[in-house]
Amino acid sequence: METNSEMEQLVIRVDLPVKNSLTNKSKKMLKKLTHFAGCLLSLLAFNVYAQPVAIHGSLSVSGNRIVNKNGVAVSFAGNSLFWSNDGWGGERYYNANVVSWLRNDWNAGIIRAAMGVEDPGGYLESKASNGAKVKRVVDAAIANNMYVLIDWHSHNAEKYPNEAIEFFTEMAKTYGKNPHVIYEIYNEPIHVSWSNTIKPYAERVIDAIRAIDSDNLIIVGTPKWSANVDEAANDPIQRNNIAYTIHFYAAQHKQDFRNKCQYALNKGVALFATEWGTVNANGDGAVDENETNIWMDFLKRNHISHCNWSINDKNEGASALTSNPSSQGNWTSNNLTWSGSFVRNILKSYDYGKLTDGLSFSSAPIITNAKLSYRFKIAYTATQSRDLIVSFLDKQGSVLGSTKTQVNGFGEKEVIVSLNKLPNLGSEYSYTCEIRTLGGNTNLEKKTISNVTIVETEPLAVIEAESYDVMFGVKNEPCLEGGENVAYLEAGDWLSYASVSIPKSGKYTVYYRIAAANAGGKIRLEKDAGQTVLSVVNVPSTGDWQMWNTVSQEVDLPAGSYSLGLGIATGGYNLNLFAIAAKSDITGVEDFDFCPSATFNVFPSPAKDFIYINGIAENSVVSIVNLSGEKVKETPSYRIDLSSIPSGVYFVKVGNQSRKFIKE
Repeated sequence: METNSEMEQLVIRVDLPVKNSLTNKSKKMLKKLTHFAGCLLSLLAFNVYAQPVAIHGSLSVSGNRIVNKNGVAVSFAGNSLFWSNDGWGGERYYNANVVSWLRNDWNAGIIRAAMGVEDPGGYLESKASNGAKVKRVVDAAIANNMYVLIDWHSHNAEKYPNEAIEFFTEMAKTYGKNPHVIYEIYNEPIHVSWSNTIKPYAERVIDAIRAIDSDNLIIVGTPKWSANVDEAANDPIQRNNIAYTIHFYAAQHKQDFRNKCQYALNKGVALFATEWGTVNANGDGAVDENETNIWMDFLKRNHISHCNWSINDKNEGASALTSNPSSQGNWTSNNLTWSGSFVRNILKSYDYGKLTDGLSFSSAPIITNAKLSYRFKIAYTATQSRDLIVSFLDKQGSVLGSTKTQVNGFGEKEVIVSLNKLPNLGSEYSYTCEIRTLGGNTNLEKKTISNVTIVETEPLAVIEAESYDVMFGVKNEPCLEGGENVAYLEAGDWLSYASVSIPKSGKYTVYYRIAAANAGGKIRLEKDAGQTVLSVVNVPSTGDWQMWNTVSQEVDLPAGSYSLGLGIATGGYNLNLFAIAAKSDITGVEDFDFCPSATFNVFPSPAKDFIYINGIAENSVVSIVNLSGEKVKETPSYRIDLSSIPSGVYFVKVGNQSRKFIKE
């Protein structure tokens, strides 16, 4: 670790596989069983190997723990590949077959692609070759439901910030929507300052990633070959979902290193052992089984994930493979070194849990205006073919609209729920999503979003609270309404959101989605880095920390694109999101004449594909305007195609007269 950068390891996070002992003859016999047995076999096949991403979903940081989609602290064990550099030897293991073998035979839950940077044959010298190797590993990890570390394997990353930003921007654009991906933006800094060098570099790269990928986990290296996690804990990065790297080699790094880890955990930061070895820090020597076991107990007890260095056949103690094995996996015990065999047994002891049916809202129109249809995204896990049902209900529980679709496996489904009538302004509604047995009424899981209030105009911006650019003092946690919310808010904490665009100066309504066990909280809406306080809103009790409701306040906002801040004047509540909506008197719609005696008519309304206009002069210019006063279409025709227009309430404007219509 201290003297040989080649000892760094890729981390592979994979669910423990269940060994399939059926012979080919047995499988053929099973296929001849009844339909019920066939369905059972199908279910078993879906779970033959561990499914860590399907089970645990997106990872995030909560306090000093990395947690899964349900807020449960988790840890994963896996492997690190050797340096990717051209001609170094370890690059031949950068292929899909090796990744699958590590998942299926070793029970790896995570894999680390250690892309060399400044050394010969690395990224700076051979971008296309190294980038392609990393993508092969990432694609294979996604296909195998594993987590994958994309590692900027450098000891001098602060010298190449622009190149790192270029690389991670490409990775975020390509893979940012996949919960499998974890960014490791600095492998091992050496003799440089945390606060003056590593942290400023990391913040630049993090901000570039967050401009594209708002929430995937980011791991940051720490001083002295990623050993001094205590220094990072004393001056942590104020960004969301950040963890810090600890590297150790068990034969040399012992209780003194664990003491540093414990100090960092006590300071409230999360750790990730993206590379560790069973031998000395130079990558050689005998395996220290006793000290390795002590480390494994410490990591498990503190929910710290880890990746062993390395999948390679180099003649050194840390290598997992003996000389010249297959480059495609399928290794026997004779192909494994002392370290490789010992690490494989460690990985096989990990239990990542079982795949169960589940679902949650990925996105839902929590603050919205009246429409005849609404769009939802549902994250689901289905152990076999299931019915997914999404419904829109009024306060009395009557269903105004519902849609049903089939799902299998895991993923995200976008659905549109059409209503049988327009919701009433100011009334409360709720959404439910359910996963049921196929064609049946057995409800396997159900999630509800309550207290959805229909507002006057469609918000100009809906901003997730956890999508801050910079913050102080807040933590994220899983939200029952889907995704995450910010929590543990105390007086003096703050959050900043860049590039909020306000089209016109005037009065706006700002809505806050809050949850609080007790009343008394206050939110300050701020501008100019907190120097200008735009408003202060009181936070009432909603009954519990995950019982959500909406509060609002009218605010004067200047036109422009600028940062808005939320200052926590008094804490004691959680925040899911906030939204900004124009008042009708500043949207531009006030310039229209809405008199019922307009000289033209619009039909049908509600309309699905087209509207027709009669009573207008030939070649009249017809505009379609939304409730925010924005022109969404202009045409000289009396027959207007609505296919490109989202559902909602609109106005047809001809000259200084207007007619309202509804697009389904």
